[in-house]
Amino acid sequence: MNMNLSSLYVGLAIVVLILLPFIIGALKGKAKTKKITKEFLDAGKQKGMTFSETQAWNDRVIGIDPKAKKLLFKHNNPANSSESLIDLEQVLSCIHEVKFHKVMEENKVIETIWLIFKMKNGSGTKQISVYDADLDMNVYSELEIAEKWTAKINELIA
Repeated sequence: MNMNLSSLYVGLAIVVLILLPFIIGALKGKAKTKKITKEFLDAGKQKGMTFSETQAWNDRVIGIDPKAKKLLFKHNNPANSSESLIDLEQVLSCIHEVKFHKVMEENKVIETIWLIFKMKNGSGTKQISVYDADLDMNVYSELEIAEKWTAKINELIA
């Protein structure tokens, strides 16, 4: 009986030691997302925006103010941070574009995912990077994010 209890304690200690790095990583990720979202909300507030919805992923945050018809996007890349404010009153349409890199004959890997805004009055396009293989490790939900925001933007500008 005493031997079984010792084995149980050793087993529990091993499980805790194995899981601890994952738990710490998850907590750090949540703290980072919370921090960049707060900075984003503060930036929007300084611009007089009130967001009806925001979304954070990787080092990016996007938000929309339907009353002001403005979209704010912030990429907190440590090497090159950027911010884009898009006046949706000046947008004709929005699409998402996925570019692939061919690895082998039949295998393709997503290289980039963009939101592309076609501007009114022939003033060209603006784009926002949802995913870039050179900066981001893996594609998780970025395609769904691009589809969701494309639909939301087109609904607002219709």
